[in-house]
Amino acid sequence: MNAIPNLSFQLFSARFEPSLDAKLAALTELGYGMVEPYDGLYQDLEALRRGLARYGLHAKTGHFGFGSIREDANRVIDIAKALAVEVVTVSALPKGEREKDLAGWKAVARDLASYTEMFTDAGLRFAWHNHAFEFAVLEDGSMPLDHLLGSSPSILWQVDIGWVFLGQQDPAALFSKYGDRVFSIHLKDIASPSQCLDEDGWADLGHGVIDWPTVWPMITGLNPEIFVVEHDKPTDYQRFARRSAEGYQCLLGSI
Repeated sequence: MNAIPNLSFQLFSARFEPSLDAKLAALTELGYGMVEPYDGLYQDLEALRRGLARYGLHAKTGHFGFGSIREDANRVIDIAKALAVEVVTVSALPKGEREKDLAGWKAVARDLASYTEMFTDAGLRFAWHNHAFEFAVLEDGSMPLDHLLGSSPSILWQVDIGWVFLGQQDPAALFSKYGDRVFSIHLKDIASPSQCLDEDGWADLGHGVIDWPTVWPMITGLNPEIFVVEHDKPTDYQRFARRSAEGYQCLLGSI
């Protein structure tokens, strides 16, 4: 099967499958040509590298927790280069560090700027992946996202659409302000209230409540390089991967 254009799969969505080979094989069969690895897979870097090569999968983007970057940024660079990752993407702050005042977020932004320069010097691009906590209103009326993306003109943004809506944000307003930073979109859907409770309220792409026909033109207007499907807790990752690939292709057909 030919790879679906510009579509990647966040491997965190398949974390409950213990066999790396099994999930890479399944995703390849479903038409994925790209995957997005995360911190938990880097412990056996060689196994991941061999698996990607075996199935002809590319990892253009890779998720790394900010804690991992602060602990050993040089190791992150080594991992990225071993896997041919082009964009090192901060997946999140540690959970205990997500509620800060203005001064606290400015301090994070200063740290982010220093790492942006470091990764740029290493020939890599550097990005932030949002959740909902970046949309909290700070004491001066700004949001954490303003300070994170304002930390450096080189910091890119990987937009997680599901968290944008859960954060009660207007995507059009955000894209008007930071659209030039967007290089990638996480296509994540939200289930109807009281539905998919065993999956933490997430849905497969096109099977939730997000109005994709309205959002899709906003997204494609940004010309993102890569789309990544993600579900934080699917009970069946192959079902999610299959239905989301179908949903993505339907969206492509609507252009």
